Amino acid sequence: MNESIQKPMLQQVPLQQVCYTQSPKNDKLGKIARLYANAFADLPWNEYKVCQQGHYFGRQQAELTNCTTCSQPLKIAYPEEETVDYIAKEITKPEGTLVTFEDESGEVLAAGWGYACTTEELQAKYNSSEMKGKVVDRIKKTAEKTQRVFYLSEIMVDAAVRNRGIATKITKCLFERAQALDLNLVMRTRYDSPMAQIAKNMQMSQVIGWGEDTDNTNRVLYIKI
Repeated sequence: MNESIQKPMLQQVPLQQVCYTQSPKNDKLGKIARLYANAFADLPWNEYKVCQQGHYFGRQQAELTNCTTCSQPLKIAYPEEETVDYIAKEITKPEGTLVTFEDESGEVLAAGWGYACTTEELQAKYNSSEMKGKVVDRIKKTAEKTQRVFYLSEIMVDAAVRNRGIATKITKCLFERAQALDLNLVMRTRYDSPMAQIAKNMQMSQVIGWGEDTDNTNRVLYIKI
């Protein structure tokens, strides 16, 4: 079927929101893993292929076999089996919560998840001692409760059903989960990603702005109290 015909049809397909507090079966995880790989292969992430040095290339450069920066061989950034293991590990962390939007056949067209973590675990996501200290300092200046937070880890939406407010619904669902746990919601994303606009719409506080993350200048950090 022609893609230009298929997308408008998918836009009309009713989707069911499903919330998992335990890891779903492997076939469901496989569907989420494929969605994950497809969603992040294009702009603004461009994570379709990667070399051992961590240089990523988008789907528009799919023909590349070697890194243009370091000449090392490229491989698929998110192989299904490895991505399934990653998602399962994330969801089974403390208070792990997965939200999906699925069609009548059970195909996953959007997904997002988060979990509770300590500020030390949040620090571990950064490489430099400078950023580890900066993150905790900024959070403490913004929020009273800082020992544990609810970390919004990932959200992805299939291109065929974007612009329906689905990512916002997933974000709000995970925020409600954080509230139920009496925790502040924390989210990292690219400054130019759709999630940055959602953070603004939800009046999240930006604690690390564009260019302030010396580990990755494109990355920003938000907290929702």
